[in-house]
Amino acid sequence: MSPHSFLICSVLAFGVLVARTVNAKTPRGVKVVSGQSDFANSWSTVGTTPLTLQLAPGATVKLSAGAQLGFAKSLKLALGKRGAKVRTLVLRVKEGRADVYLPPDSHSQAALLVRGPSQLSAVIKMGHGVVAVRDGKVTAASYAGEMLTAYRSSWKDLDEGKARTCAAGRGYGPERAVLGRPSARKLAHALRVALNTGSSSSAISTTPFADAIQYVFELNKQGTRITTVETEEPNAELTGVTPGVYTVTGHGVDSSDCGGPIPPHLRFE
Repeated sequence: MSPHSFLICSVLAFGVLVARTVNAKTPRGVKVVSGQSDFANSWSTVGTTPLTLQLAPGATVKLSAGAQLGFAKSLKLALGKRGAKVRTLVLRVKEGRADVYLPPDSHSQAALLVRGPSQLSAVIKMGHGVVAVRDGKVTAASYAGEMLTAYRSSWKDLDEGKARTCAAGRGYGPERAVLGRPSARKLAHALRVALNTGSSSSAISTTPFADAIQYVFELNKQGTRITTVETEEPNAELTGVTPGVYTVTGHGVDSSDCGGPIPPHLRFE
């Protein structure tokens, strides 16, 4: 166990009773960027579109549609340089996916502890990480930066490009590689769009991901999401496309509801 992991355990041992008190309201400084959620009850349910929250300048968490979440009291954890205490927001997730991005300059401002069911947790200190809760299982995936996973009081670092899955009462399993991306030589053609002349539809396709069970494509215009398409195949048709300039993004999803983005973001007219 690393020194900062030991300090985290000590703080959480005192804070666990407080953290169990769920508050659906967003903590001080957290802002809703897009999407809707019912914050009237102790547990909040995200609407039919993803919910994006700003935790600090440049730091965001995106909750999947239908996710069940609530916030607990923030903690001060020794996550900074030389053990400096960092304000750590505590997000409880019953079901769904939390996609977290904490840029390097937010390292000293805020971190995020995602607490799943059955004493399963993950801390994103910096970078890009995902915590997915599905059918009682929790998967943590580190795409870049610094991340830890925890079962009860046992904390472990999670390496970049790795994921762990945990079932209730069993603890986290061994590290495994995150969902494979297309090989480097294919990245230039990873995402493609074909416009159908004289119609308002476009065909989109991607190089297949290894172990992907689903692909999600998003069409955006001037930073606003126009539509989202989910498909089991690495291709889809986007309908209702009016003249304009768009960007298309996409990601693959594996059986644990984790996956990686398909580079690059594609711009077309």
